[in-house]
Amino acid sequence: MNTVSVSDSIIIHKSKEEIFQAITTDLLLAKWWAKSAESDPQLGGTIVFHWFNGSTLHTKYSTFILNEEVSFGFGKEFVTFTLGFNDSGVNVRVVHSLIDAHDIEGIIHIAQSWKFLLMNLKLFLEYDLDFRNNE
Repeated sequence: MNTVSVSDSIIIHKSKEEIFQAITTDLLLAKWWAKSAESDPQLGGTIVFHWFNGSTLHTKYSTFILNEEVSFGFGKEFVTFTLGFNDSGVNVRVVHSLIDAHDIEGIIHIAQSWKFLLMNLKLFLEYDLDFRNNE
């Protein structure tokens, strides 16, 4: 199967520590991404995402470099967050990989979802806002 990756990034004006906690801590993941989550934030630790539609995703951290990078399986796909400094703040980059290259609608959905989710992460961390429709 041919695969592609989707990547996006955003500058967030918070510390790398605060951002890393938001992408690895169960209570904070629920403030900007999943309905709820369970997370054991360490290499090999389990993450369980509970989505708004009632489904769940069970996975494990395959990379865990404190305040720098975290990655995990995402179904048949893979997600990596990397934090790096920029003149303007912390650059948060997400790469969603191993996407079926023939799934055009899926690629578009993933790209649009990460654009929204990264903005929601920024709004949560900088302004304590959540733009998801949780109904």
